[in-house]
Amino acid sequence: MKISVKKRKTFDALYEPRFRKIAKVEGSRDKLLKMGKKAYIEEIKNEKKLLFTDTTMRDAHQSLIATRFRTFDLMNIAKATEYYQKDMFSLEMWGGATFDVALQVP
Repeated sequence: MKISVKKRKTFDALYEPRFRKIAKVEGSRDKLLKMGKKAYIEEIKNEKKLLFTDTTMRDAHQSLIATRFRTFDLMNIAKATEYYQKDMFSLEMWGGATFDVALQVP
């Protein structure tokens, strides 16, 4: 009797991006708190450049990874996200499935 053994999948080595430390970035929330709601809305309305909201973390977490990202995983990419997406208008992080993970029984 011949037993077949599946070959294990191999993965590339982990790539850890290197980046310079940057000064604290003033984000959308910081501006809202500093300017107040009405002034901030007016600034957005009058902005000439296109404002982007990145949904990668929320969509990948919910759709691609089936809500299995751990806080540990997200914290490991937080600094790189802050550096590479510092000019983004906003980042969408959490959707309705967030609580799904907290309530699941192992």
